[in-house]
Amino acid sequence: MKLSNVVALVALTLAALSSAHVYALDLNEIGSDLNPQEIIGGVTVAANDPVASSTVMIYGKENGSGFICSGSILANDVVLTAAHCLGQSGNAQLVVVFRTDINGQGPVIQVTKQVRPSDYQRNASTSETDWDDLGMIQLASPIPAGYAPATILPNASALQNGANVLLAGYGIDVPTPPTDPNDDGGAGVLRKVQQNILQSSYGQTEVLVNLRGKGACHGDSGGPAFVQNNGKLYLFGVTSRLTQDDKVANNNTAQDYSCSVDMVYTNILARSAWINSNLKKLHKH
Repeated sequence: MKLSNVVALVALTLAALSSAHVYALDLNEIGSDLNPQEIIGGVTVAANDPVASSTVMIYGKENGSGFICSGSILANDVVLTAAHCLGQSGNAQLVVVFRTDINGQGPVIQVTKQVRPSDYQRNASTSETDWDDLGMIQLASPIPAGYAPATILPNASALQNGANVLLAGYGIDVPTPPTDPNDDGGAGVLRKVQQNILQSSYGQTEVLVNLRGKGACHGDSGGPAFVQNNGKLYLFGVTSRLTQDDKVANNNTAQDYSCSVDMVYTNILARSAWINSNLKKLHKH
């Protein structure tokens, strides 16, 4: 299916939301105005895979433009994602899509509240590391049956240089976004892939993950990075951004960056105080 059609399946009539919290999908609104960051060289995630139970697609709209991100379920009504997935303003119109394939079946739930660190935009414009690229969004209704919050890695001892990690996300499976708007690039399907840590301490609050040959890419923003231990998945990272090492051109387009060297992940253990504090605030109202 072409990208414009695949993405359009996620669209809701965001400009005229009704009082209902779970919506039928509209085929006519989103179009192909996306900047996806998705999994390359991965395998499709089955519906009964533990990855699928805590990983979701986020669709946002701001100033008439649509975008896709990924996220991890943090509580029965809260999803953890990247700060930039909340839009430039930090208050984009958002919904969460609960399915592993956009052509499949599953509810779409409106986001009613969103929060990100107050210093995110300053850090992103002035620093190479420690961007605080985290966001939390609260759903209008609880997560559907079959989904559950991710299990957080209890401590950072497993985060060592060279350690294997599991990445997941939705969207294109090629190193750069297709220039043809009719080419979907494999978007709309949840995939996962194994990679390894390059730097377990990229600054104070981030982890640098290898992308050589496979990994996350354009549009996987906000998606999870897991450590696997005895068959169980432990969430530790949120997909943030490519580095300058991935830059291959200077044309101010998505094609300027090739997902071929490394990707920065926010280490949620290093930001646990912010996460816990804001989770409590979301549930106070």
